[in-house]
Amino acid sequence: MRQDSEFPVDTRVNPLLGLVKGQPASLQRPGGIRQHGCIKAHFKPISTVALHPRKQLIVTASDDATWKMWPLPNGDVVMTGKGHTDWISDVDFDMSGTMLASASGDQTVKIWDFDQGKCVLTFSDHTQAVWSVSWHHTSNFLASGSMDQTIKVFDLNSERCRSILRGHTDSVNSVQFLPFGNTIVSSSADKTISLWDARTKICAHTFFGHEHSINDAKFTMRGDAIVSCDSFGQVKMWDVRTITQMLSFDVGPHPCNDVAIEATNHVMAVASNDSTLKMIHVATGDITALPGHDDACNSVQFDITASFILSGGSDGTVRVWS
Repeated sequence: MRQDSEFPVDTRVNPLLGLVKGQPASLQRPGGIRQHGCIKAHFKPISTVALHPRKQLIVTASDDATWKMWPLPNGDVVMTGKGHTDWISDVDFDMSGTMLASASGDQTVKIWDFDQGKCVLTFSDHTQAVWSVSWHHTSNFLASGSMDQTIKVFDLNSERCRSILRGHTDSVNSVQFLPFGNTIVSSSADKTISLWDARTKICAHTFFGHEHSINDAKFTMRGDAIVSCDSFGQVKMWDVRTITQMLSFDVGPHPCNDVAIEATNHVMAVASNDSTLKMIHVATGDITALPGHDDACNSVQFDITASFILSGGSDGTVRVWS
């Protein structure tokens, strides 16, 4: 009988903050961000791009039902993951970088082990398409969000669903574990963002303010704020302590598909359906559009020191910006 994992005590400290040495010069120059690389990764749209936590490797996930691993800034594919029977919506590396989780329209979540070079576990607990996955920092737990309106927390040791978090009244479009914490943030088509305690399975807080379906919500690296974006181009920043809206930016009317914020909280990047990357300077509210993709931009991510930005699009390409 496989044992259930134990959630660790919440320390609420992100040790990776020690790697951050202040805002990078490229982000301080107006118009200082340019495209420096392009990988034609898939013939069908890319839904998401994930950055390896320790190496210059990325994984792209696509509507073609595969994920692929690539070296940066450009190179040949290192590994391909085949096994899903429908589009892959999200992928996430665990903290060690030895495993990958994937979410799919086939209603499953899969766990891939790079040492074994294969899928080692499939969770089929959701009843509709799965939009999002996020690892707990211990690699013992994985959260997923689905069109079935639930969040599920899976235990990698006992290989079972440990909890079902119910409360959203429409599709759960994104989930993320607080870095080095036990709190989950979720965003939903019901226009709300919720915070959940994975140990007690209780919804601690709900944020109201978006007027359209929310496509993404993420913690800042310090965990003291959340950034979110919706299907009408509204981007917001929320204070986790006071449960209030701090800032709001309009980059619409095109939908925002993904949002990221670098570790110093000075600059946000938004993947827009109009094919551009939108850079938002938080203090001034200045917005810069970066053209490059030939179709909708679906995914955006800063590396930990914000020395470069990755974007993935419906044109099947990954673009590297710095």
